[in-house]
Amino acid sequence: MIKRTWPTPYIKTAILLFLALPLFLFGQRVQQDPVELARDLLLEHRFEDAAAFLSNLPDEPDILALKGEIAFRGGLFREARTLYERALEADPETARAHYGLGKLALGKMQAAAAVELFRRAVQLDPSEPIYHLGASDAWAIEGDLDEQTRHLRAYLALDPTYDADRVAQVEAVLAIIASFGEDRMGVYQIDETTPPVALSKGLNLIFADVMVGEDGPFEFLVDTGASQTVFTTQLLDELDLEPIVDTLIHGIGGEGKVETSIYRINELTFGGIRIEDLPVGNLSNPLIGAIASGIFSTATFSDHVVSIDYPNAMIEFDTLDTTGAIDHVPSWFFNNLVLVPMRVNGMHDGLFLLDTGAVTTVLSHNMAETLGVTEDTPGAKINFGLAGIAGLEGSVLRVTEVVLSTPVFREFFSQVVSIDMDQISDALGTEVSGVIGYDFMEAYRVSIDFKNAEVVLAIQ
Repeated sequence: MIKRTWPTPYIKTAILLFLALPLFLFGQRVQQDPVELARDLLLEHRFEDAAAFLSNLPDEPDILALKGEIAFRGGLFREARTLYERALEADPETARAHYGLGKLALGKMQAAAAVELFRRAVQLDPSEPIYHLGASDAWAIEGDLDEQTRHLRAYLALDPTYDADRVAQVEAVLAIIASFGEDRMGVYQIDETTPPVALSKGLNLIFADVMVGEDGPFEFLVDTGASQTVFTTQLLDELDLEPIVDTLIHGIGGEGKVETSIYRINELTFGGIRIEDLPVGNLSNPLIGAIASGIFSTATFSDHVVSIDYPNAMIEFDTLDTTGAIDHVPSWFFNNLVLVPMRVNGMHDGLFLLDTGAVTTVLSHNMAETLGVTEDTPGAKINFGLAGIAGLEGSVLRVTEVVLSTPVFREFFSQVVSIDMDQISDALGTEVSGVIGYDFMEAYRVSIDFKNAEVVLAIQ
């Protein structure tokens, strides 16, 4: 509880100046074009302010597209699509609507369609940095490094100083591409003869052996919730590798992000799969370093079906066995991560990160608040260590009697923890309502079908 006291005259003056400042700025900004003002609010992640402002404006094409952006950020993809399509019906040259539909296509791994939609957005408004960023993502999935590079450079040339972290990441990607030159990154072979990869289980996590060149085996945490493979600092020191570039990675815990360096691994073997020229990050988290030599991201194999068989402790590829399947869940894929739509307590829809690197299922603070639980709720705040890629900070809450369901099945939890997931949501560009962890998946064979954008749950 915050103890409140009456401010001294000096403090009161300071508070009044602070409170008056946004009003002064707003007074200046209302002279802007309404579309530009709403756009600026979105860039500042002030989505509620933007929604309130747009609600008073007529549904012109640009306004509809901006409303679509707000719906997208909230994870309301069906509503977002409707708003984007309405904008294009009114004016087929609404660049932001093409961009929004491109993001939806990208989330379904429809890279070719996304390329065309982003291309149209760039043609209509080449001065908007985020359109080039979307195009670069689509070309990356298509495997065209030249086009990806061209759009990344165009993004930087437009000087998007409002997003310093993103600028740093783009600069790092360009440095990585340049360092690999003509060599393709992450080359491997998977076919019908590829044997399953054996897993070990412990601490509500799954692990596999990894060889780095002739060195190893090293035990790696296998993680669907990591967009990139990372090595611990201890392993990198042991291998005596030199970094290519420094950048940021996002994760749960602390401020949600941490600095990392990128390294080139000439040869890595995961189970029996040999991977060449793989860029990897580094991680200095002492808790993860105590249990593993690194984190292996299943996104490495994002052009295959990856089946994680918990009961039989193995990973298989391209063998989508529907025997015992209890549900095919249409899912979304952003930044190499899997987001599964779930309904909470039969009333509230949300997107949940499918995360084999999470020891337990969690809710976001935003979803907990929707369920009526905040830091002020008696007995909600708990002393619970949060081991995330970015640290151990952050308030942890207890939420009791939670049901997560799809149209076909439901799972009951007597209690789950709730954490701040705003940084992850900002990094992915859409609201993440929670994490599906080990306690949810341990009874299933979980198949991630990247091509058809779905997750299949089966009981073995």
